[in-house]
Amino acid sequence: MAAINGASAHNLANVNLSEEMVSMISAQRSYEANVKFLGVETDLWGKLLDTVG
Repeated sequence: MAAINGASAHNLANVNLSEEMVSMISAQRSYEANVKFLGVETDLWGKLLDTVG
C-alpha cells in the first residue's frame, strides 16, 4: 500500500499547475462560447418559426 501512495505522490508532484490552470480556463471559455452559440441558435430558430407560421 505504501508503494501505491508513494507513486501517487510522485505523479502529483509532476503536475504543472500553470499549464493545468490555462487548460481549465480554456475549457471554461470554450464551454461559455458553446452555451452562447446555442442560445443564439435557439433565438434564431424561434424567430424563424414565428415568421414562418
